[in-house]
Amino acid sequence: MVKSNKISPEELDRRADSVLRCLQENPGLSAADIGRRLGDVSGRQVRERIHNLRDRGHAITIAENGKGYILLDRVESEQRRASLVKAHRSRTRCYLSDHAKLMTQITGMSATAVAELTMFDQLISVADEEADADRPSTWAEIAKLPVERRTGLFSLLRRMLVGIKEDPVAFAAERTCLADEFGAIFLTKADKANLDKARQLLQEIGA
Repeated sequence: MVKSNKISPEELDRRADSVLRCLQENPGLSAADIGRRLGDVSGRQVRERIHNLRDRGHAITIAENGKGYILLDRVESEQRRASLVKAHRSRTRCYLSDHAKLMTQITGMSATAVAELTMFDQLISVADEEADADRPSTWAEIAKLPVERRTGLFSLLRRMLVGIKEDPVAFAAERTCLADEFGAIFLTKADKANLDKARQLLQEIGA
C-alpha cells in the first residue's frame, strides 16, 4: 500500500500554531529566525504557516523597516498600529503595481483587465477544495456562481452606487453614462411608477 504524504488540516494548524507562539513571545522575528527556532524549518515553510494563520483570522503584518513579522493584536500603541497599517498598505500598493505591470507584459492584458482579475480573487469567496485553475476569471463564470459567493462583488458595486447617489453632482458624468447604458436594469421607483401609470392609461384607452 502506498502511503499518502498529504498533511492533515489539523497538522497544518498545529505547525502554524508553533509559528504563532514564536511571534507572541518574540515579535519582529524574520521567517528565517522563526525557522531556526523551530528547528530545520525553511523560510518558505514559515511563510506558508503565516498564510495559514492569516486565513484563520490572525492579523500578522511586517515591521515598518520591512524586516520581521508583527502580531497587530499585541501592539498596544494606537500610533504604532497606525504606522504598521500604513506601511503594510504602502507595500501592498507597490506589490500590486508591480504585479499589474508584469501581468500586462506577460499576457498583453490591459491594466483594467488585470485589476478586474485581482478584484475577482479578492472578492469571490473560495469554494471547498477549489483549485486556482477553477477560480472564476470572467463575468460569465461569475454569473454561474451561487449568490452567496458573489456577495463581495455586489457589496463593492453597491458602495460605488451609494457614493454616486450621495453626491450626484460630483458623479454627474458617471451617473449619466450608467443611466444611458443601464437604465433598464436600474429602474428607479419614480420611473416605475410613471411606467405603471402610462401602462394603465394605455389599457384604459384600449378598453
